[in-house]
Amino acid sequence: MDLEHILSELDGILERFRELSGMDNGRPADGSSGDDLRVLIKKAITAVRKISGSESDYTMAIAAVAEEKEGTPGREGLVFGVVKALRDDIRHGRFQPVSDPVFFDAGTFGGFLNVAMQQLSRGDYKAAAVLAGSTLETHLRKLASRNGLDFEDPDGKPLPVDQVVQDLVESGVMDGEERRRVEDWLALREAASADKTEQISADQIGAMIAGVKAFLVRNPV
Repeated sequence: MDLEHILSELDGILERFRELSGMDNGRPADGSSGDDLRVLIKKAITAVRKISGSESDYTMAIAAVAEEKEGTPGREGLVFGVVKALRDDIRHGRFQPVSDPVFFDAGTFGGFLNVAMQQLSRGDYKAAAVLAGSTLETHLRKLASRNGLDFEDPDGKPLPVDQVVQDLVESGVMDGEERRRVEDWLALREAASADKTEQISADQIGAMIAGVKAFLVRNPV
């Protein structure tokens, strides 16, 4: 594959995002996303899937974040953060685009969790919880796939994450205590998505991010 062409494509997507979002000092400004931004998100997902493979961590991460409810604070920035992560990894030789799906270890998702911690340090509880929860859900689906379990229904639609968790427990991949922690983290993500941030504390989210990172290390895919 032509790396310069790939880098140019990803750079173009990121530049267009900066134009549409009115980024200032590296952070998206509050403003309308509009149809152009929705189209760009679809283009970003397509590009990431094409370049990194349909089952790569990059593809699963960008899809999980994009599925969050439109208007969720930080959603668009996180989507294009995945694009930037892929672009940077290619540029610095950490990733070589190939035609087959590429799988990464927990360290890749650890980078997304570091971004979540940065969001938390800025006081953006919602974005931090959403990113950490989306990272966890993506990993759970990959964990199910690696253990021969279904993570999609017969029509190719993702199974509810609680069904995936139940199947992982019943198959012996996770125990009951781990299930309780995972369900607590997913509940925090749901509360953040529903804009119930008054029910969430910084300590809870910090513990969630640390716990999810440890879960990834204990349960590699």
